[in-house]
This record gives sequence, C-alpha cells and structure tokens, in this order.
Amino acid sequence: MMFITPVCYFASIHLFFFLSMPINLALGFNRSMGVNIKCVESERQALLSFKQGLMDEYNILSSWETRVNNDCCNWRGVRCSNKTEGYHVIGIDLRGSYDKFLMGQIPDKMGELQSLESLDLSRNYLSGPIPSSFSQISRLGVLKLSYNNLSGKIPTGTQLQGFSTSSYEGNPYLCGDPLKKCFKEITQDPSSNNNVHVGNENENEDKLFVREFMISMLFGFIVGFWGIFGSLVLNRRWRHAYFKFFRCRNN
Repeated sequence: MMFITPVCYFASIHLFFFLSMPINLALGFNRSMGVNIKCVESERQALLSFKQGLMDEYNILSSWETRVNNDCCNWRGVRCSNKTEGYHVIGIDLRGSYDKFLMGQIPDKMGELQSLESLDLSRNYLSGPIPSSFSQISRLGVLKLSYNNLSGKIPTGTQLQGFSTSSYEGNPYLCGDPLKKCFKEITQDPSSNNNVHVGNENENEDKLFVREFMISMLFGFIVGFWGIFGSLVLNRRWRHAYFKFFRCRNN
C-alpha cells in the first residue's frame, strides 16, 4: 500500500494552484472584456437610456455602470430570466421612498423591454407622459406607477387599461381609462352631447311654460278688468246702480 507523506501532499496542492492560476486570470480577463455578459444588448441600452433621463441624487442607480458592471442582470432593481433565448429583463423594481427617490421622465425606449413582466416605479417624482411604447409590452402583468407626477393620457393598450386604478393613483394630471376621462374626450363624447341636448330641451320647455303662463295672466287680467269696469264705464244704469249699492252699504 502506498502512503503520501505530508510534504508531498502540500507540494501537490501548491502545484495545483500554481497551474490553475493562468486559467483563473484568463476567466477574469474574459469577464472584464464582456464575454460572460448575460444581459441582452438592446435591453441594456434601453435601461441606460432610462437612467440618462433621470436625476439620481441619491445614487439609487449607482450599480447601473458599464465600466464596472456591464451585465444589466446584476444591476439594482433589475431581474432577468433565461426562459427564452438569452437573459431577458423581466422585472424592474425601483420604487422610491420619502427620503430616496428618482426624478425625470420615462423614455420611450423602455418599450423595447418586450419580455418585461413587472414594473414598479411608484413613489418617485417622475413627470411627463407615460410612453406610448408601453402598450407594446404584451407580457406586462404588474404595473405600479402610483404617486408620481405623471400627466397626459394613458396610452391605449389592452394591458394598460386592464390594470386597476391603484396602478395610476396619486398622479393628479393623469387621465384616461381606467382613470377619469380626459377633457378632450368629454367634449367629444356623444353621450355628453346628448346630455347637453336634453338639458337644452328641458330649458326650452321651461321657457315656453313661463311664456304661456304670462300670456294667460295678461289675458285674464284684461278680461277681468274690462269685464267689470268696462261695463260700468259703458253702461250708465249699471254705473249708477253700482255706486248706489256702495252708498247704501256705507250708510
């Protein structure tokens, strides 16, 4: 039976690490050169475009740096999946708080994240409209844009109108389904025009009733006045009898 002395054992370990060192250096070099990057390039550019349009005073997106960490799947708030070909971005969670938040506008290029399933940008200070390209993200199942300063009409798209009002609440200048209708929609809404027509018809009926009532009052006054006093003026006997009646009543 063959025995390995302690000296030979430690010598073999040092030899193994010495021989594997070039391999480790090569792997590290490949990672630094971007060979092992999992993130899809178009989606990485879309995220960088999103960052460029924001004011990040609290360094929330400090990890979104190509010089240090070129793989967007390792960036803060970004979640990727390799269910399909490549590692696609399927989730973004950048919700703010009262002491840490993002400011700026959401770029239209965010619509290129076609595999996005959840997006949480709530409780920040994002302004401007919701990009129309959001309607192209067909897999979006969770959307939280509440408590920002977004404005304009919510883009028309099946999934965007399918979210509850809680996804958009806290944006007083945001309108469209599922929130309140925009002012232009109200003025162009046929049902609102019908309501205006009905109101005008009711108003016209009221005016017609008042006019007919005033005519009736005037006609009644004329008939009543001239029916009594006109007969006294024209008929002498009736006039004497009328005054004689009042004279006798006073006595």
